[in-house]
This record gives sequence, structure tokens and C-alpha cells, in this order.
Amino acid sequence: GDPVIDGVNVYAANQTGRLVAIDRRSGTLLWTAQDGSYTPVWSIGSAVFMVTDRFAVKRLNSSDGSEVWSQQLPGFKQRKDRRKRATYAYFGPVVAGGQVWVAGSDGLLRSYDPINGMLTGTVDIPGGAASQPAIAGGRLYILSASGRIHAYE
Repeated sequence: GDPVIDGVNVYAANQTGRLVAIDRRSGTLLWTAQDGSYTPVWSIGSAVFMVTDRFAVKRLNSSDGSEVWSQQLPGFKQRKDRRKRATYAYFGPVVAGGQVWVAGSDGLLRSYDPINGMLTGTVDIPGGAASQPAIAGGRLYILSASGRIHAYE
């Protein structure tokens, strides 16, 4: 995932099971978590939210990388691809409106309580998500695989 800077911390993840927090002033490694990510993390206050490379949405403690909560996401599609088992792609997380949002190629936009990680709702994304959600003007925008931009309030 793309690196994220929050104050003096830089968070960077790879797709092979690692997320690191680094002090950007000194380059000192602050902590390492045993989770990778294809997408940028979302850091806010004492929390770092991420969608892992093992199909989970998680909240980590920003001071030491310890897991606060984790919720599993659907990983494999029911039908099988000829070459390999096809998987869903997930985009996010983003934090808006007091919720943690994760968009999926499975056609759902999921919201989670940032404190306890409970799923609080789902909204359909016709065609499934194909990009990171963007927030502007009080709306959350998602590009679908069918090439349409969907706006949610």
C-alpha cells in the first residue's frame, strides 16, 4: 500500500505480511505488525485502520501496532477461475461520518464501528468497487467496475 504520513509517523505496508511504523525525522523503526496490505492505511488519533492482504479489516494501536479488533471479509469467489481461485478486491479503509468504510469488488460498501469493529451496515455498489473511496463535500465516492462513479451520503 502507499505510505501514509501522520505527524511524525510514516506507515507503510507491503503485500507479503508486514506493516511498519517509522519515525520520519530519524528513520527509526517504531513497530512492525504481521499484516500486509494492498491499500493505504488510515491513521486517526491512536488508531490505524487497515484492510489486510488476508481479507480482514483491522484496527491497530498506533503506539505499538497491537491489534485492537479484527473482522474477516469474504476472500474467495464461489466460482473457480481456471488458473487459480479468484478473490475479491477491497479498497479502503476510510473513516467518515464516525464509521470505518471498506468498499469491495463483491458489490458491497461495508461500515464498521471504529471502537469495537462491529459491522454496522452494508450498501450496494452496482458493479462492485474498482478503486479507493474518496471523500469530498460530505460524500463518499467510489468508481465501480462498470465505469460509473457512485456517490454516498
